[in-house]
Amino acid sequence: MFNSNKDIDLLVPYNYKESFYSKNRAVIKRIIPIVCIIVVFIGGFIYLNLDIHKKQQNVLDMQNNITDLQTKMALANRQEEYNLYVQIDKNNKNLEEITANIDSYPTLDKYLLVAIDSACSSNSIIKTMVYNYETATIDIYIETTDVTKGENVVRTLKSLHYFNSVSHEGYIGNEMTTVTTEKETVELKYNMKITCVLEAN
Repeated sequence: MFNSNKDIDLLVPYNYKESFYSKNRAVIKRIIPIVCIIVVFIGGFIYLNLDIHKKQQNVLDMQNNITDLQTKMALANRQEEYNLYVQIDKNNKNLEEITANIDSYPTLDKYLLVAIDSACSSNSIIKTMVYNYETATIDIYIETTDVTKGENVVRTLKSLHYFNSVSHEGYIGNEMTTVTTEKETVELKYNMKITCVLEAN
């Protein structure tokens, strides 16, 4: 027979365990919700931090995109300004060339026109005058009754200080008939083209 004092009671650990849970059951029931809340809180905190970090990164990316866009727009505006400057500079140079060309053209002042009229009026009639600024020439079309009068006009024009040269291409004779109550008169008229080249300014 076994000695009762030396017998091993197999129920002791089980009874001890049951006794521990029985004694601490109320505490455990209180701790579990707190632990769950802590776990949920920590999980939510981590999730919120990750979400905030993600949103901050998105905001940073948007700011970088805006900065890049502003830089590109600034460069584009500078390019447009540069192109406009080039065009304006080109226009200014063209205007300067045009102004220089215009300044180099001989001018027709009233004194020149009076001198031409005086040279022609005593010997002929001025029918018309044509000024060509590109060739700096004045074509004077006159009508006279005598060839020598036309030559006198050419000589007088040559004596003026306005022209580099004065020339003519000859005469064209036309018969002009004048009819009155008394008689009919036939008169010969000579048309002449005189080309005067102006001196440069």
